[in-house]
Amino acid sequence: MQTPRQTPLDAQVERQANATPWLGFGGPAIDEIETQVTESVGESARMGGGFSGAPGTPVGQQVIDEIETQVTESVGESSGTKGGFSEAPGTPTGQQVIDEIETQVMESVGESSGTGGGFSEAPGTPTGQQVIDEIETQVTESVGGNPGTRGGFPGVPETPLGQRATWRHAPDKPPAQPSTLQQRRRRSLIILAVVLLCVACLGIIVIPLLEKKLSSSASTSTTALQHALNPSTTVSNSTALSSTADSFMRNMQQKNWATLWSMLLPSAQALWQGEQDFTHFEQTKFGSLTLQSYSLSQAVITTPWLDTDTTQIYSSAALVHVSLQASAPNGVLTVRSQRDLSQGLFKNTLLALVQNGKTWQVAVAGPADQDAPVLVPAQAPVSHVIIPIYMYHHVSNIPTTNQLDYNLTVTATDFSTQLTWMQKQGYRTITMPELFDFFYDGRALPKKPMILSFDDGYADVYTYALPALLAHHYRGVFYIITGMIGGNYMTWKEVRALNQSGMEIESHTIHHINLGEPPAYTSTQIELVKSKARLESILKKVIQFFCYPTGEPFHHDTVAEQKIVLKDLLLDGYLGATLDPLEYNSALQNSALPYEMPRIRVSGGENLLTFEGILSATLQADAVRLKAL
Repeated sequence: MQTPRQTPLDAQVERQANATPWLGFGGPAIDEIETQVTESVGESARMGGGFSGAPGTPVGQQVIDEIETQVTESVGESSGTKGGFSEAPGTPTGQQVIDEIETQVMESVGESSGTGGGFSEAPGTPTGQQVIDEIETQVTESVGGNPGTRGGFPGVPETPLGQRATWRHAPDKPPAQPSTLQQRRRRSLIILAVVLLCVACLGIIVIPLLEKKLSSSASTSTTALQHALNPSTTVSNSTALSSTADSFMRNMQQKNWATLWSMLLPSAQALWQGEQDFTHFEQTKFGSLTLQSYSLSQAVITTPWLDTDTTQIYSSAALVHVSLQASAPNGVLTVRSQRDLSQGLFKNTLLALVQNGKTWQVAVAGPADQDAPVLVPAQAPVSHVIIPIYMYHHVSNIPTTNQLDYNLTVTATDFSTQLTWMQKQGYRTITMPELFDFFYDGRALPKKPMILSFDDGYADVYTYALPALLAHHYRGVFYIITGMIGGNYMTWKEVRALNQSGMEIESHTIHHINLGEPPAYTSTQIELVKSKARLESILKKVIQFFCYPTGEPFHHDTVAEQKIVLKDLLLDGYLGATLDPLEYNSALQNSALPYEMPRIRVSGGENLLTFEGILSATLQADAVRLKAL
């Protein structure tokens, strides 16, 4: 192999590297020099400040240049060598020390404006010689000299800085000539170039590593989610498992609420405000009912399993579907609820059990669960509560191409930021059944409840919103247009996956039409009944809530048209419906107006400050309205 030719610059670096053993010199020495110079010569209110006082005297500059010359010749460190300063542009460390010293001295002690600069030779002020001597002592002590002696730097007796220990006794030695401004600028440019090069190299190395790590983390999270939504299943013949499921339902039938509470998994108990809250709710809801019988499906072991109440992922769980037959005395429930109960309202409810050691515990409580169908009492209490129901449409980082889509699209980045902020503020998501259980059966709510709703069922909410929600352990309500499936909208497979991941699915009509003035090819009843039936058939669960497309008939339709729609909603088995805000946002929910539940619109382009401001203004206005009721 051919030996690379050595350039004069390489030779100079090599000679300098071999001349002096390596000495560390950096931040600590500079700091001590700055402190010493400041204390010895610095600006004094008593003396008028600075080194000046004798125009035209260059002693201050000589000190700086003397430091530069001595440190350059004696101490500086070479990148990758054991010796003095390399003059090569790629090894700026030693020169950086000089420049830092110069900068610190100039900033700390400085030349006085309006004078010729330099140290004042006036009586009562420290002389340039005294400053240099004290600097010498500090450099000697910081870099490796013997404190309290004038012995210079060990290991470099022949270097000029080593000889500086005797400079006081050799006054005839001429001071170094000051560096020119051009030289200093050139050195500064070299240092800047090297720093930028180092930053660039660091970026080349670090950024790919960070991207790989973040990509790996996101990939792992996505993979875990997909695995949970596509689990493996096996039928279980475990006697202990079937016995636990049967025991839970038998105790429910007998209304032994304390026993039911003891059988809940700790994470399931944490969803309530304690055993008293659980017992009060169950007794209020089922106390007057006759729980006639129940049936259990065969248990299926699901691996892994995503808890639909908490969004936690377990390595496995046993899923059993429970059908409860019950009846209520006349006058206890509304006519519609009475009919629904007699027709199997609690059919196919989910009972999920997780093995804790050798014991099976209940994670999702079937008919007793917080997400079980709601019963409406004949004499429902009237209550008002401030609970924000946010209204989203699109969630995507893909750029929009028109103003309407821009207004409807919250970026995935902004959405995640909003969720993080709400989580830090203490907000917890609830579902529509939980809100109505609060209205009708006294279910206690979290301190700061909220509902996140998503209109229309766009595909991007499955791609972007669902992972963000699960990452924050939040749940959402998704209003699906059953006649718009696939393409820009979710597929049925994705709708099922939403339901399987703990998200609430409700109706948004078949064709997204104005219910007050439906087009000729459909009708209000068709849109309400068939969309509900389609969702119940796909998801195997009861649909009880609705969202008005474009907010109609409450924006532009007549009062008569509004009454027709409200009557149809009640007859078709819907318990409540959410509005599209028109003139103002509101979070004030009124149990006496269950089909007119206001929401807060979240628009595209809202930064976090705007998002916070809208919520704050809404809550303040609603607090005033609540006091007036």
